[in-house]
Amino acid sequence: MIRKEDGQAILIDFGIARVLHPDNVATQTKIGTPHYSAPEQFKGKPEIRSDLYSLGATMHHLLTGILSTPCKFASIRSINASLSRDIENFLLKALQDSPENRFKNAENMRASLKACQYGLDMDNKNILQLSSLTEHTPPSPKVSKFMDNLILRKQTGETPDNKEISDEFWHKNLRSPGKSFVQEVILIPSGFFILGEEESFLKKIGLLGNKKADMPLPDDVKPRQKRYLTAFYIDKYPVTNLDFKHFIESTGYKAKGNWQKSFTQGKEHHPVTNVSWFDAQEYARWAGKRLLTEEEWEKASRGTDGRIWPWGNRWEIYRLNCKETDIKGTSAVKEFPSGQSPYGVFDMCGNTWEWTASNYTQYPGNFIPDKKYSSQLKVIRGGSWNDRKEQTRCFIRGAEKPDNWFIDIGFRCGKSI
Repeated sequence: MIRKEDGQAILIDFGIARVLHPDNVATQTKIGTPHYSAPEQFKGKPEIRSDLYSLGATMHHLLTGILSTPCKFASIRSINASLSRDIENFLLKALQDSPENRFKNAENMRASLKACQYGLDMDNKNILQLSSLTEHTPPSPKVSKFMDNLILRKQTGETPDNKEISDEFWHKNLRSPGKSFVQEVILIPSGFFILGEEESFLKKIGLLGNKKADMPLPDDVKPRQKRYLTAFYIDKYPVTNLDFKHFIESTGYKAKGNWQKSFTQGKEHHPVTNVSWFDAQEYARWAGKRLLTEEEWEKASRGTDGRIWPWGNRWEIYRLNCKETDIKGTSAVKEFPSGQSPYGVFDMCGNTWEWTASNYTQYPGNFIPDKKYSSQLKVIRGGSWNDRKEQTRCFIRGAEKPDNWFIDIGFRCGKSI
């Protein structure tokens, strides 16, 4: 395994991979790296659960920093007492000598790890129920629903009886004041990234040169430069109409913008618009989060390689909602999965502009005079359904007065670590 600059782990040792079938178990060849290999692999009899053992051994190494003797693992809490007992018990099960005593399959293992994350009690009854859901089938909605019910029971003391867990139920139970809220957030790791842009790079990759078709590069995005950011969290999706509605209902907050104007039937999962910067700030404070800086927004959008759009350097119309897409309005936040950023963040470009916490000022190293810069303006990012493709590039900046609101400006939240 190797780790890329952005923190993503990559499995590279495919040379030892073998296809195993229940009716065709290997009996001779010994495969695998000894420190991470299950006992049955040393006997030349690997099986499906051998991989789960190897994953547990890898986790043990990562959590303790110690490369253990093959098949002999010390208690992780005896090495690092800050680790939870839940994780220790999880690894004890994964590293059982007998395959029959380990997790039944990868889905069972994943669900148990998720239970550790939320502090759930995975008692025998829950394990048996989960095993019955996953023993003969691939990952399914049944498994997700089972885990969702456990999380809800832990955090609210109740679950919807024999009903699908709807968005309304989640919001009602997990977004009320005083209750914790389970929300999809993505970790953006510490490290360098590319901020801004220059004509020379666009010409180099063939995106500048046709004077009739090209939109001039704005001066406010210059120069292209390398910057460092510490790690932070970002919401996977923009704040939706339904999100904002529950905020209003829970707090009685009087929004400065006319957010209801664009919240028509069927648009519950569209990004909220017609909200001022102050409205976005109040929502973020209520959610226990904050608005992103524009530097954080740009890194989450374009990754570490300085790409032009979240998916790469070539324009592809099917990946986002902008003027060329001709939708003529907002779209649901999950409608363009192929347009997500390198970190898996949706709708970073197109659909709606997004308020940031940053004032509209010149970048370091930009000495081009311009009277438009002002600490009284807030930066917006991403472009919208109402903008040409050039305005949806990751590095493009916009600016508005914080008490304004428009049909094409929304927001998303972030959180410091």
